Amino acid sequence: MSNNSNSHQHPVTLPEAGEGLHVELELLRQRVAELEQCQTENAELEKRSRLSEDHYRNLVENSQDLMFLCDQYGRFIFVNKAWEQVLGFTLDEVMRHRISDLQSPDVAQRDMIFFSNRLLNGPINGFETTLISRTGTTVHLSFNIIPLRDSEGSVTGIQGTAHNISDRKKMEAEYLRIQKLESIGTLAGGIAHDFNNLLQAILGNIQLAKRALKPDDKSFGWLTSAEKASDLAKDLSYRLLTFAKGGEPFKQVTAITKLLRETVQLALSGSNISVEFFLDENLYPLEIDEGQMKQVISNIVINAKEVMPKGGHLTINAHNVLAHELVNPSLRDRNYVHISIEDQGIGITPKNISRVFDPYFTTKGMGSEKGKGLGLTICHSIITKHDGIISIDSIPGVKTVVHIYLPEADNLYQPMQNFPAITEPRKERILLMDDEDFVRSVTSEMLEQLGYEVQLASNGDEAIETYCKSLEEGKSFDAVILDLTIPGGTGGDEAILRLLDIDPNVKGILSSGYADNNVMNDFREFGFQGVIAKPFNFEELANVVASIVRRPS
Repeated sequence: MSNNSNSHQHPVTLPEAGEGLHVELELLRQRVAELEQCQTENAELEKRSRLSEDHYRNLVENSQDLMFLCDQYGRFIFVNKAWEQVLGFTLDEVMRHRISDLQSPDVAQRDMIFFSNRLLNGPINGFETTLISRTGTTVHLSFNIIPLRDSEGSVTGIQGTAHNISDRKKMEAEYLRIQKLESIGTLAGGIAHDFNNLLQAILGNIQLAKRALKPDDKSFGWLTSAEKASDLAKDLSYRLLTFAKGGEPFKQVTAITKLLRETVQLALSGSNISVEFFLDENLYPLEIDEGQMKQVISNIVINAKEVMPKGGHLTINAHNVLAHELVNPSLRDRNYVHISIEDQGIGITPKNISRVFDPYFTTKGMGSEKGKGLGLTICHSIITKHDGIISIDSIPGVKTVVHIYLPEADNLYQPMQNFPAITEPRKERILLMDDEDFVRSVTSEMLEQLGYEVQLASNGDEAIETYCKSLEEGKSFDAVILDLTIPGGTGGDEAILRLLDIDPNVKGILSSGYADNNVMNDFREFGFQGVIAKPFNFEELANVVASIVRRPS
């Protein structure tokens, strides 16, 4: 039997050469695909990285905050464009300095001590300091600073940001200034009240003494000088109130001619400047606050004097302008008096002419001997409150002209001039209420010399009691003069309301040393028929009382 065992074994199949190559190619394709995917992902990452870098660069370069990096010696390593915008230096100029180089010496020394102590403890946030710009102005900045450290923890530099807070500091300073002025105004109001009461006694007694003398008496001249000084003191009191509180004008019908002449000549006193007046006759009467208007004219003349230090000439014009003749449409509903004050000074440049009424704008220095940039601002405020307009024309190197338009008085009643010259005594009865003994005494004497019968009261309650008792006796008062403010007692504003309930025909005259008080300005709304501000003279007292007692019931 033959051996056939090998005939039942499977044949061995050898792999084909092409199949191995196919596997390797497939693996290679997979690897290439993976590489392409990685390349795509890397390209996307690179794109995102560039985009992120662009965003970061734009964020840093366009930031309004000042960003910086400094070495351990305080030298700049990096700054953004905000430094150039805020300080005015080029980036190259900033990079050549340290932070302390951009500060005043005292500020730099203070900050150096502060940083050396604080940086060791970590970041500093909200540190406020100042740098000096290229133009020399002070820039207020708030810094956030992080110390940079090496592996051993030693400080190797700083990085951080600084925010420009100059506008905030300016607003804070303005707010503090306003608060200060309000405090001054409150104090000034109280001082002015007492001051005006004292002036009332001084001025009233001076005028009483003059009436007892002949004009050629030597003492008469001395008293006249003292009287003028009292008038100046009165103006000073009103001026203080206007500056400190921006007080509302206490308007009375006034002829402007005398006020213009006296105020201009007083402001030019002692200077080498000549003045010429061209004032039309019969100028419209104006309803103005004399104290405030004197302040306007005085400020303008003083400004003119300062721009003509070597002397010069002023021209003052005043004439009536009918409503239809006015160029400005907003003024055409009334007649006006046009006042112009022209100097021969250096003039005002066109770029500055529109800013002359802005607060704190001034072409003068800011030292103690120079202006504070408020003079024309106050003038503008006063004229506006008088329903007028003020403007300035200027030719640089030639002249400047200030134009003022003031409306004709609505109240056609004109105070009678020289009324104090009384020849026949009057029998009208006046009730006078004032808490100051010396004011009651001098005012009573003035009224008696004007021919009135006077009874006195020291407060509102006493005045009401005296008035009622007089009515019961069948006598009435032709007028009642009531002081506005009575410390700890009933003042004139309350007393007049109670008197009107008792007698609707009572004729009240309000009197006060608070010339800018709202009750003084709107006296009719509070039940009074007349008003007089202390200190007043014979003529003012005579005119006000006469206008009330002679008015038909």
